[in-house]
Amino acid sequence: MIFEKTFMCESCFHIQKRFRRSVCESCKSSMFTCDEWIAPTISTLNKKGYLTNYCCSGHPVSGGNIRNRMIKYEDENGKMQKVPLIETFGTYIAFRNKEEFSNLPTNFYFDGFCDNAKTIIRWMTFIGDTLSLPSLKDYSNHSERLLAVSTALIDLDYWAEKLPNKT
Repeated sequence: MIFEKTFMCESCFHIQKRFRRSVCESCKSSMFTCDEWIAPTISTLNKKGYLTNYCCSGHPVSGGNIRNRMIKYEDENGKMQKVPLIETFGTYIAFRNKEEFSNLPTNFYFDGFCDNAKTIIRWMTFIGDTLSLPSLKDYSNHSERLLAVSTALIDLDYWAEKLPNKT
């Protein structure tokens, strides 16, 4: 069975559904694959000048990658705190350049950089109710995971729409 994939133009960031990679219908540039759910946000960011290298919309069906680690945050008294973090769905965006965002979408955090990405923002899920964020038990079935990833992507898209143009 052949399924359509979502492709994005690397020049004009036009989104197209195709069965295979080809050139952009609008500008004839090369296309790259992009997760369907996050493609509109990635297109918006790139059109505004926030160039991306890669991304993932998350995996509500399979549960995505699970990474346990500690992250630091500043509490309401200005003290640095450490909290346990478990990333359950893998929603993230890796930007090509170092970006200094003054705010991030709800439940997203800066994850530094790696390889050919200068800035990575990633959606997080805390264990317990630390920082009043959702706990792992909130995502015990497919419907709850689907709702959580959908909500994160809506927040991400709203945030991207509100960002000023860099170009």
